[in-house]
Order: sequence, then structure tokens, then C-alpha cells
Amino acid sequence: MPGKPDKNDPTNRNKPTMNIPLLLVAVAACGALGALTRYAVGVWLSGNGGSFPLATFVVNIVGCFLLGFLFFAPTGFGSLSPEMRTAIATGFLGALTTFSTFSVESFDLIGKGNVGMAIVNLAGSIAVGLLAVWLGQCAASWVS
Repeated sequence: MPGKPDKNDPTNRNKPTMNIPLLLVAVAACGALGALTRYAVGVWLSGNGGSFPLATFVVNIVGCFLLGFLFFAPTGFGSLSPEMRTAIATGFLGALTTFSTFSVESFDLIGKGNVGMAIVNLAGSIAVGLLAVWLGQCAASWVS
């Protein structure tokens, strides 16, 4: 007979249990907030990166950190239910981070002959993104 699911296992504690229609509304609402935040960061940072896609880079790294923190934060941290974690991770962070934009901007840099800048964007986003996830995990461990 299988035992009770381990609440400290991130794959178990993040599974939502609320009714699906309400969860979908929460994901959509958080997605709208994430999209508005993404747009605001784009406006705020427009032109500040030169040919480098700074706004996309920033939202992707911040999103990596926040998702790393959210995924590894203790279950009771901030009273976030599995449903709220799902709404934030899938809705807000899903709308905030922009892999498709990252890909198109990198492709555009290559097309414009900025191969070096494209490599910096591609490698930097992956390397710094992984670092941000690790920092998010460290932050989550620190608060537990």
C-alpha cells in the first residue's frame, strides 16, 4: 500500500486540488498581470540595450529566479496554496517570460549580422537563467 505523498517533494506539493474552472480563472488573471508587467518592462527598458534585447533578457532572468524560488519554497511559505503556485507559475510567469520573443530576437540579430550579440543573448540567457533558478532555490532554502 503506497504511503502518503511527501509534502516536501516539489512535484507533489505543487499539484492543485481546487475546482478546475476557478483555477482557470486564477491562471488567466495572473496571466493578464504577467502580460501587463512584460509590456511595462518593455516600455521601461526600450532602447536601453542598444541592439541587445535587454527587456526580454531581464524578464526571462527575473522569471527564472521567481520560478526557481516558487518551485523550491517551502509549502507553507507565504501561505501559498498549490493553486496559487500554479496560477503564479503558469499564469503570471508564463506571460511574463518570453521564450518565443527570445528566439525571434536572437534570430533577428543573426539575420542583421550581429552573430556575436546573438551568441551573447543565447548563451547568456541560458547561463544566467540557470544561475537565477539556482539563486531562487537558495533563497527558498534560506526562508525555510
